[in-house]
Amino acid sequence: MGTDQLDRTTQASPPTPGAGSGPISARALPLRRLADQLEASDPYTSGHSRRVARYSTLVGSQIGMTGDALRRLRTAAMLHDVGKIAVPLGVLRKPGGLTDWEFDLIKAHPAEGARLIESVVGDPRLAEIVRHHHERLDGRGYPDGLVGAKIPLGARVIAVADTFDAICSRRPYRPARSFQVALDALRAAAGTQLDPAVVDGFGAVFEALPGMGSLDVLSASGERLVRGAHSSLARRA
Repeated sequence: MGTDQLDRTTQASPPTPGAGSGPISARALPLRRLADQLEASDPYTSGHSRRVARYSTLVGSQIGMTGDALRRLRTAAMLHDVGKIAVPLGVLRKPGGLTDWEFDLIKAHPAEGARLIESVVGDPRLAEIVRHHHERLDGRGYPDGLVGAKIPLGARVIAVADTFDAICSRRPYRPARSFQVALDALRAAAGTQLDPAVVDGFGAVFEALPGMGSLDVLSASGERLVRGAHSSLARRA
């Protein structure tokens, strides 16, 4: 089962109460279209934000988020990478390692995304979630180096979902990994990079999905995924 199949599995799951469309997502529609266009232009990231939104919504519900908070989480997850519209495609698709200057361009995307959301949607709390989805629990993230509970809960949820999907997806600079490798990586990062309670919630949701018990995972193209050891979480997720 690859990311496209997991995508269909989460789509087929029962709707999450309180996670439907509303005023927030309606105002965000222009940016959602922009994010979709950005991903559609790159075969390596096509569908990434939609998967992250589905995972985030399921996990948010699992850990007790409801109503507007859950709707805002889903919209933020859909838009979490919209700030990459300001990053040159040559940097986003670079197959080798990034220079420090190139990585600085990548690191600017959460703040740029938040700026776009403030301007277009006018929702500071939505912008805050997008701005902080690359923060780390230990304060070594970006753009603001927030620590622990100072990171918005929605951002902590998206960080887990984003990392999982990035590890399981093929990128120009590395092959895809299996779902089990990705889960192991999340658990290894719990308490330093990622919120342990959110990681636990993700694990509970993942294990409850139909067909998730098998470790014989196939990629979207039908090729068996590489299952090597994971030394560090994706720098460019």
